[in-house]
Amino acid sequence: MEAPEYHAVSFHENPAGLVLTPQSNASKRVKRIAESVKNIAQGDGTLFSCFADRSGRLHTQATAEGQRLLTDIAFHLPELENFFPSHSFNPYISALLIAVHEQEVLTGLLLDWPDQFRPRDNRRYEFGSLTKTVCDSLNALVTAVRLKCRSKPFLRALDHLRRRCQKNYAGAVELIDSLLLPKKRLLALRGDFTCGQESADVRGVVNSMTASEAKILHARLIRHVREHYGLRGYISKFEYGLLTGYHFHILFLLDGREHWRDVPILQQVGKHWTDGLTEGRGRFRNCNAQSYARRGVGMIKWDDQVTRLVLVKKVLPYLCKTDFWMFPDGVGRTFMRSVIAGEKRSAGI
Repeated sequence: MEAPEYHAVSFHENPAGLVLTPQSNASKRVKRIAESVKNIAQGDGTLFSCFADRSGRLHTQATAEGQRLLTDIAFHLPELENFFPSHSFNPYISALLIAVHEQEVLTGLLLDWPDQFRPRDNRRYEFGSLTKTVCDSLNALVTAVRLKCRSKPFLRALDHLRRRCQKNYAGAVELIDSLLLPKKRLLALRGDFTCGQESADVRGVVNSMTASEAKILHARLIRHVREHYGLRGYISKFEYGLLTGYHFHILFLLDGREHWRDVPILQQVGKHWTDGLTEGRGRFRNCNAQSYARRGVGMIKWDDQVTRLVLVKKVLPYLCKTDFWMFPDGVGRTFMRSVIAGEKRSAGI
């Protein structure tokens, strides 16, 4: 299978930040694939059957769910592994990856004959003399996924991951509530901060920066905002991508009585990141400058229930719950936030 083509617009070509279409699309597919595998695991139906047409040629007939599975294992899973190396994925995706690699005939065809797995209007597939073998392998794969996803170790791992993400989200909501007390106002700033784009020559082999170095830059950025803008609180998500390298999605919370120009302030913070802290290697995206149907950032008054609801239901889940779908290995804590007044500090907060 050929490697996907990369499309990137540099920070200088697009002042709003870097646009990474294939990587972004792959990231968005993670949740959809996991939910698709979950539906398969909870079902009992046969997804693939083998039959002969009038001429005697064998075909593998897939259900609609089976065709989605074929597309995922042939194109979307390799894309995820390519764009997000050294990542742990949601248990449902991990179960599918393991099952695929256990089917040797299937993995060989995926490498040598990927076009045969492309979606068909009639959902019929041909694999020559291997058609019956492939059909059996696909059904064996489905059985293996179902057994794995119904096992006690799998369910325990899923529950642990869910609880961790729920804890992160609850802490983020509590932080907002502790700052948006009666008569108070918050200026919420959302930005994406990339430490340095990976070189195409070493992509996936050598990183331009370690996780520890990236977290040091993050700490310096938080300190800068605290010293220059009176930072009241922050919520931060640490991630890694093949094209972007290490990067942070950060929500800064400032006192709305002292600051009110969200876009210019965040642009100044971004300039300090790109030109100062990362010495020109980093990039920045000002999310407050983007157009949204409902804004959950900017100025938020304590009694503005609409904006507050968007912040809590849309912005915070993006920062808190992405670990449920995938997270980089060996980098320590990936979710960070400021300590709430009176809260006992724990590692990583």
